[in-house]
Amino acid sequence: MLRSWCLASPPAAAVAVAVRLPLRRRRRMASRAFQLRLNPLTGDSEWLVVEGEEEEEEAHQTPTPPPPPPRQLLATTSYLDMLNDSARNRAYRRAIDAAVTDPSSRVLDIGAGTGLLSMMAARALAAVGDEPTGSVSACESYLPMGKLMRRVLRANGMENKVKVFHKRSDELKVGDDLDSPADILVSEILDSELLGEGLIPTLQQAHDMLLAKNPKIVPYRAITYGQLVESTFLWKLHDLHSNETSAADGVWLTPGGMERIVSVKLQQHAMQCGYFSWILLGQSFTQLPLDGLDNQVLRIYNMDWCDHWKQCVWFTQEKGIPATEDQVISLRARHNQTSISYQLNFNDEVCDRSLPGDHLTLLPERIALYGDKDWRSALINTIRNALTVKSSPTCVVADDSLFLALLISSLSPTSNVIAMYPGHREKGATYLRAVADANNFSINQIQVIGKRASSLTADDLKYKKWGSHFIMEVKECFRGKIYDLWKSRCRLTDVEGFDHSVVNETLGACGDLPGDQQGSCLPYYVWQCGYTKKLSEVYSLMDFNFSEPIHSCFGKTKIEFSHDGTCHGFAVWIDWVLDDKKSVILSTGPVIYLYNGIRMLLHVKK
Repeated sequence: MLRSWCLASPPAAAVAVAVRLPLRRRRRMASRAFQLRLNPLTGDSEWLVVEGEEEEEEAHQTPTPPPPPPRQLLATTSYLDMLNDSARNRAYRRAIDAAVTDPSSRVLDIGAGTGLLSMMAARALAAVGDEPTGSVSACESYLPMGKLMRRVLRANGMENKVKVFHKRSDELKVGDDLDSPADILVSEILDSELLGEGLIPTLQQAHDMLLAKNPKIVPYRAITYGQLVESTFLWKLHDLHSNETSAADGVWLTPGGMERIVSVKLQQHAMQCGYFSWILLGQSFTQLPLDGLDNQVLRIYNMDWCDHWKQCVWFTQEKGIPATEDQVISLRARHNQTSISYQLNFNDEVCDRSLPGDHLTLLPERIALYGDKDWRSALINTIRNALTVKSSPTCVVADDSLFLALLISSLSPTSNVIAMYPGHREKGATYLRAVADANNFSINQIQVIGKRASSLTADDLKYKKWGSHFIMEVKECFRGKIYDLWKSRCRLTDVEGFDHSVVNETLGACGDLPGDQQGSCLPYYVWQCGYTKKLSEVYSLMDFNFSEPIHSCFGKTKIEFSHDGTCHGFAVWIDWVLDDKKSVILSTGPVIYLYNGIRMLLHVKK
């Protein structure tokens, strides 16, 4: 469970002014797209229809601006973080100004977002000649963002200087959409892994079909850096078997001989690592003096904290590679169209990516949770106590928990376990069959349904009733100073000379906005938010008792500041009370760690 930060936004007055201007006749074709959204209540994916613009404006007619895109579609993206990254914006502006030197330049912006780079190009084009004959074209396939870009262009008087296409770049055609091949390409289709947003196929297709010979490209070049590190924190995110051995509680998700039956996916995992102490193993790509245990390759960007750029971690297998000082090992990097992979020691056989049918890949945070000794102990005690109530209980595991299904079956040989496994489905059933003997239970005890709880029927449960003993207490919160996170989420005004205030509500910005435009509650690891400072004591908010009929709940608390500072928001987390005696509680609240005098708030994702 991610702890959420609710960022404060003081109310401010808003004034709207409508100006009637004569406009030339123009026509825009209607566009429509489907947007995939996760339903927070059912967990199901749903398709939403997003309407594009359809306008036909006559002379002297006041256009009606389209409604803003649904806020929930864009508020949790990284657009706002990037637009608040002044160093990034300044670098792009300088690069574009240097690239656009010919008034006849034809500029193409791929993945235009709010149109910031397109407007920079249009401004640079106007600055190099009195009557520029060049053009700027922008393509943005994500329709809600494309609609928002049109609003930004209007707010800056750029709607006639940038031609917008609601298409993928590989759908553009020279002669139909573009008058001629582009001389300059600007884009930011980069992610923390560099290639994850399709950089290679996009650039290749653009060079083949959309660009002139010897075009200018912004950005011109990208360099990735790697370093071998030893980190206990990162090791726990991928070596489940060693942590299970340390727990020694008799439940084996990875039994002996099947140590890799559950593992993290073989890929780079983007995460903030900046506040954790690790041992740096080596300073060069060719000579790597080592001393320690190499757990992983860490990709590092040397920059201040911001949420849209994270270090990437490539985990080594199992316990890692023992390393000694002055030892030299080989590191090989390979890439395909969308990802980069790494191999330590060329003589080692490349890991076979075609995994057996009983193998499951999980997120690193889930691996760490399953290996956490305290978490396992809490669940074991709770389930053991619950099973004493009835001799042959029917137990429903309502999610994809591997640990609960194994635990119940091994503690109670007479129990009947119904594993919903809406995500694992048949692969989950195959996995359970593989580890049943090692956990001393019969696979006949477990029925895997492969459905969500909302889809259960009486036939699935064989007409048996079941109840819940979970109590969830959304009971703690405190106000805090989170300067780095606040800086990345604060409201936009001027971005490199262009007004972006129209995007604040849609992108979920915070600070000095009207009350109805306040930023939403966002899921963030507090320890990944850069510098934080606690400004109040902890207060209870609401209790949810799942053993009672579900009813509305309301909580109201007056919070008093206990420290000086600037309040940027408040953190909210949940305590899970696992039994009715309140003897076992799992908290997602803060655990205090000290690192170089800095207080960090850390919790395990569940």
